[in-house]
Amino acid sequence: MIKKKKYLFIYLKTGGGHLAPARAMFNYLNQHFSDKAEPQLIYGFEKTPRWVKFIIEDGYRILQYTGKWFFEFLYALNKFHLIEVNQFESFQYCYLNDILAPLVLTPLFINIHILAGIRQNNLPPCLLEIAAYSCLLSIWFECVTPIFNSRSVADCYDILAYLAGSTVYFTMVGRNLYNLEWLPLSES
Repeated sequence: MIKKKKYLFIYLKTGGGHLAPARAMFNYLNQHFSDKAEPQLIYGFEKTPRWVKFIIEDGYRILQYTGKWFFEFLYALNKFHLIEVNQFESFQYCYLNDILAPLVLTPLFINIHILAGIRQNNLPPCLLEIAAYSCLLSIWFECVTPIFNSRSVADCYDILAYLAGSTVYFTMVGRNLYNLEWLPLSES
């Protein structure tokens, strides 16, 4: 008897992009190679706490819904071999992650605030809220982290990159300049 090879397909519920290909491969192997292959389809967050699923899966879906054009731009950018250009290589190595940080972490912060009860609604953030997250990133990565990590260096241009990323995020999903209705303030 031939020993079957095991194939493990792990997916997340962040949209059809993970589940559809995993399910297609699972079904294909079962239909055409059932005598040689033993595929398994596993949800990657099966035993994960609900709040983690909320932050990662729902946060990703919200960002994907509100900033779809940005993801399309990133995917298109990866089709070109810009890394070979020296000027872009230093930009990509030093600052691209700093521009992307507010785009990825702001939905995470918003979901954490919703779970903690600090934010009472799921409305898009105002400029002041996005600026606060940008300041938090700047303080953490440019002031605190270099104290504890010898590989981390404080750089003023990183702060400008955080602000650029926050500006991009605000233009994608921002509500207005100073609406603070998300704060749980008591009515007088």
